[in-house]
Amino acid sequence: MLLAEFGTVEYISLFFSTFLSEDLTCITAGILASSFQLDLFLSIIACTMGIYIGDFLLYCFGRCFGGLLVRSSIYVRIIRLKESSFGKLLQTHIGKSLFFSRFLPGTRLPLYLYCGVSKFPLGTFLSYTGFAVLLWAPSLVFASYLYGDSMKVLYLKDKYYIPVSIVLLWFFVVFLQTIINSEKRNKLVKVFLKWNRHEFWPSWLFYIPLGFYVFFLILKYRGFLWITAANPKIYAGGIAGESKYEILSNSYDPSILKTFLFTPNFFSKFPKAKLKLKTFRAEIEKLGFSLPFILKPDIGERGIGVRLIKDWESAFQFLTECKEPYLIQEYHPGPLEAGVFYIRIPGKESGFVFSITKKFFPLLEGNGISTLEELISRHPRFRFQEPVFLERWKDQLELILQKGQIFSLGFGGNHIQGCEFRDGAESITPQLTLTIDSIAKSFPDFYFGRFDIRYEKESDLTEGTNLKVLELNGAMSESTNLYDPTFGLWKSYSILFRQWSYLFQVGFANAKLGTKTISWFELIRLLRNHSKYKESISPISK
Repeated sequence: MLLAEFGTVEYISLFFSTFLSEDLTCITAGILASSFQLDLFLSIIACTMGIYIGDFLLYCFGRCFGGLLVRSSIYVRIIRLKESSFGKLLQTHIGKSLFFSRFLPGTRLPLYLYCGVSKFPLGTFLSYTGFAVLLWAPSLVFASYLYGDSMKVLYLKDKYYIPVSIVLLWFFVVFLQTIINSEKRNKLVKVFLKWNRHEFWPSWLFYIPLGFYVFFLILKYRGFLWITAANPKIYAGGIAGESKYEILSNSYDPSILKTFLFTPNFFSKFPKAKLKLKTFRAEIEKLGFSLPFILKPDIGERGIGVRLIKDWESAFQFLTECKEPYLIQEYHPGPLEAGVFYIRIPGKESGFVFSITKKFFPLLEGNGISTLEELISRHPRFRFQEPVFLERWKDQLELILQKGQIFSLGFGGNHIQGCEFRDGAESITPQLTLTIDSIAKSFPDFYFGRFDIRYEKESDLTEGTNLKVLELNGAMSESTNLYDPTFGLWKSYSILFRQWSYLFQVGFANAKLGTKTISWFELIRLLRNHSKYKESISPISK
């Protein structure tokens, strides 16, 4: 009845027009149906069938006449694609590729020909393309029918109307896949929760506002390089690339943990054939070290490459193959650790404690059922640092902890290595300030930076007694209490901004007193070399 009313030629024309331009045909059909020149239902059928048959014909051409393509340039894009690594990846996800190509203009021709040439199963091909066509063609015709006048304007102005529809539909399909798949759904929830906690933001994102504030400080002090004069006896003030051993060895304070600089040529005096485990152990013990002890890069950052050595075999294997200078440092069990940020204004007799960050090491409690990997992925905090923990404990991920059993996920006092940072302002006392000021003055011309210290009990910190210094960080060290998860974003930024304000003030004052700053060329070279150095060091502490 409908065909009698509207005629058949028009729908046959729509069917074959899809072979020339699928999308324009669908839009034209919708516009004509909105003006009652065609029936909407028949238009949808004609366009859908035409597009589906067209897809089938492309596949058949590739399968039956693929040999004819050898002489054409398209052979390079299709035949050789099959042998490439991308082709293997494409075959692994061919179903998704076929489906999404329907919504991405320009991708269908080479992909469908590729499926034909590579003899991809026809039934599977028709299933994926058919499902995509059933979503796309009726939607486009119906949208043109509802908004015929608007679509006509876009059509007449020769504007491309598909991108918005593609993006919206793509997001809808991806979202649908995500909420159906439990693993993907959990990842999506984790992403939302993580972005709600700025302590886990990527550094580049978190520091964007700081860039604007530093620009203000540059205008205020009429320069940037002042900060390289913050600590005159540390190269570039401690911006980057400074030697931890050189800093620690300049102090005479007994609170500094015993530290030795191990260089790759340390065992050069021994012939390779005579360098055995027994010899290695004797040499290390001669230096005054016993198990356990710490190994860490002489030039490090955020705890990268730190190792807790509990047996001589692993130490021997690592150090005899080591190509970078490493520190051997006595191990202090703590169990408590804090970062104490110290500032002294040049010209002032005494400094002050700017902040204290208390560090809580990651501990897991077993339930007798779940594996280590499952406990990490479900933990309300550790799941946000899952990649670090999974890499560190990759050989024990199937371990099932007994109920109540405590498992330590890390020993390094670094946020990126799994530590939780909490503000410890309540522990800043006159006694602690005097102790830290005394330790700081044991380092020549030290004005700005953070001490990482370990101690046995809380009273040691507040009374400033029995503290042991692991290391001292210079100008680029952070007042790490800003990562306290209970702090709001603005409070964290206020701490960061005040820290940088003091850095400029200290550096500027030292420069006026005669401390030389480095040049821009030296700064760029320093940052570039430091970046290359970090790439050579394992980022995961063990």
